[in-house]
Amino acid sequence: MVAFDAKPFQADPPLRFRATEDVYWDASECCLIHADLRSQGTFEEDGDYVGVFMNPYVRVAYDNTTLSWLPTVQRIESIFTIPHNIMNHIVGLPWFNPRRTEVAGSQVEEEVWTPDENLEAGGSFKKQNREAKGDGYCGRRALQVIKETPRNGEKNWESMPIPSG
Repeated sequence: MVAFDAKPFQADPPLRFRATEDVYWDASECCLIHADLRSQGTFEEDGDYVGVFMNPYVRVAYDNTTLSWLPTVQRIESIFTIPHNIMNHIVGLPWFNPRRTEVAGSQVEEEVWTPDENLEAGGSFKKQNREAKGDGYCGRRALQVIKETPRNGEKNWESMPIPSG
């Protein structure tokens, strides 16, 4: 759970929660808002922003099943540190993120999905020079879409395959 100083949200123009613009780049608005705060220069020299308050002990869940397990897991989560680290290595986490070290304002060359109706895949990835926004560490190459009417037992989102080329 996070609480923000309201000043950046009342400025002109105001800071807003947003999504990333790239089609095959998923980034969380929960991370992007911090990247945008950082790019506004509202951080002190030591990197701290005095207007963001975070309580790491607040737990949230996306569904009731997960929520029901939280009290149990909270009591023993310190035991999970080593197994969690092992599982991260087994499944390949953290995933490689080619944009994680980009500095806002620098010129970077990135592979960006460019739509083209003449291609079977509907477009292709092309190298493109552009200015880094400084929010690349918030995402990864992926595309998840919301299912407005999931079938019984399905999640309300789906990962779409990334076209090659």
